[in-house]
Amino acid sequence: MREVTIDEAALSGADDMHALLARELGFPDYYGANLSALSDCLGDVCEPTRIVVRRRRSAGGGAGSGAGWLDRALRVIERAARENPSLDVVVCEGASAPDGAADTTGEAAADGAERALDRLRRGNAEFLGSDRSGADVSGELRARLLAHGQHPFATVVTCADSRVVPEHIFACGLGELFDIRVAGNVVGDVELASAAYAASHLGTPLLLVLGHTHCGAVEVAMGGHAEGTLRAVVEPIARAIGDERDSYAASALNVRAQVGRLEADPELARLVARGDLRIVGAVYHTGSGVVDFLGDDGGVA
Repeated sequence: MREVTIDEAALSGADDMHALLARELGFPDYYGANLSALSDCLGDVCEPTRIVVRRRRSAGGGAGSGAGWLDRALRVIERAARENPSLDVVVCEGASAPDGAADTTGEAAADGAERALDRLRRGNAEFLGSDRSGADVSGELRARLLAHGQHPFATVVTCADSRVVPEHIFACGLGELFDIRVAGNVVGDVELASAAYAASHLGTPLLLVLGHTHCGAVEVAMGGHAEGTLRAVVEPIARAIGDERDSYAASALNVRAQVGRLEADPELARLVARGDLRIVGAVYHTGSGVVDFLGDDGGVA
């Protein structure tokens, strides 16, 4: 997910804000630099985008500086975010004011993780009601991603099973998810490094481990007869599931074990502690298409 910050302390007024948004979001050359044109352009945003608005604190310590131009723009931005599912807005009060107000970047990231999780839930609901994928894979989007780079809103560690395709399951298009796929959704050193790259360098606030029912690697681990190179995948799963012989329960145990592997990594743990990252687990029902997000209490969230 790409992110644009409107920092009140760094802008002199509405013209600066319009110029910033036009540059960062690739508005057309004929952009009118007014609120009506801003509303139209934000409505056309199709790449997952978060706009972070950082407000000054007033001299008395209260929120907001009374900048009318930003108040008016914020109303337009918030309305656009309600109407356009590709757009999120986070307002941070006093986040970067010159008087040393506290940085709330972690709070914004935590809110971003919750929004990302909600987007996955909504995407799965859309998937369940569809016969064909309507995700954006257009040439225009490919060109924009090439020019501006990738900004996925979530990282998904999942199985290489051909029936488990995160972009379909969550109704996402190009550039929205950073996928790490490996048989049995097992987290080894390479998968861990990939997840750390996405969290640290791409800024994805949500890391999801997605297991699935009828997983061949889990079933082999339950049968206890892995041989040859397959053991590298099956043995970690066997340790995770123990004596469990229920297929769904075994898949959930494996997911929780991989979440634990990620949480134990010092780099990811620092991001979690700062509020910059949330790590969750889920199980995909291969037949029905439903995704169960797993709660911290061991049940389905």
